[in-house]
Amino acid sequence: MPKFKKSKLVKIGIILVGCIALLIVVSIIGKATGGATGTFGAIYAPIENTAKNVTTTFSNLFNNIFGGNEAIEQNKELIAKIEKLEGENLKLQELEQENARLSELLDYKNANPGYSYVTAKVIAHDPGYWFDTFTISAGKHEGIKVDMGVITADGVIGKIVEVGANYSKVMSITDENSSISGIVERTRDTGIIQGSTDQDRTNSNLKMVYLPIESNLIPGDKVLTSGLGGIYPKGLPIGEVVEMSTKGDKLENYAIVKPYVSFSSIEEVLIVVGDKEGS
Repeated sequence: MPKFKKSKLVKIGIILVGCIALLIVVSIIGKATGGATGTFGAIYAPIENTAKNVTTTFSNLFNNIFGGNEAIEQNKELIAKIEKLEGENLKLQELEQENARLSELLDYKNANPGYSYVTAKVIAHDPGYWFDTFTISAGKHEGIKVDMGVITADGVIGKIVEVGANYSKVMSITDENSSISGIVERTRDTGIIQGSTDQDRTNSNLKMVYLPIESNLIPGDKVLTSGLGGIYPKGLPIGEVVEMSTKGDKLENYAIVKPYVSFSSIEEVLIVVGDKEGS
């Protein structure tokens, strides 16, 4: 046993012996005075209780030091079991969340039966907070082709730009090189949805350009895919208008659109592989 521990145990032993001796003396005095009554009892009782408490505390301490190896091992086993259960609980929570997301995708497919879809997981994405480009777990083996639309139950994500045997790369609509045709649900105005050119990427907002001069969009207007261009089916949700502006020459309106999809947390997607009647 290390020298420091021996010295510490000796000190504890001395204190314990002293407390026991004190308790014995107090008990003898108590008996000699007929059970500690009256004025002397008021003094005697707290001393006796304190001595008992201290003695019990040090006794427990000694038991833990000299006879607690079994308890320590049991404690280690309990901690290991708790850690294992916590790990299993986290796995179950992950599975539950994944099942919820997949159920949403299935509900979307069932609600839009006119098209065929392939479900895929996000397996990698480029460095950075926003998913401007990312890789999914479906490729040529699943019938995926370049320019197929990629969506979630919340709305449009982007399109396929590269296909491998068992993977594909997606360019999201937030990418500055992205542009798709959109239509405003309320006014039926059409325009082009462009990705963000904000270098700071403080948000993932889009810009809807080439709107008619007479457009009077208001915050909250829903923007959907127009179906033009052949990549996305008509009527898929893109986002909602948060601001309406005009260019400096006042000859063209444009709108700032907040996408429905959260591009910082995409985990599963649907690829639109064609309509069931022909493509």
